[in-house]
Amino acid sequence: MKDMATLAEFDVRPGEWARVVFNARYADFDNGQWSYARHTINVAAVDPFAAEAGEDFFLSRDPATEVLNLARLW
Repeated sequence: MKDMATLAEFDVRPGEWARVVFNARYADFDNGQWSYARHTINVAAVDPFAAEAGEDFFLSRDPATEVLNLARLW
């Protein structure tokens, strides 16, 4: 896993996939109440008509690259 602060870009080769995970804290504009969210983005470079692009593509293999940007929000 790589820290997003030190990694601005990465390559996803054909047949691979990558994951980017980050979190954030948001304040409601009306009442000032805080909320927290964790976001995960999975990106694949695959021919959608190829046999490897089945329903379990993300589940059948580990990501080639995983970028984490998780701040301590408390």
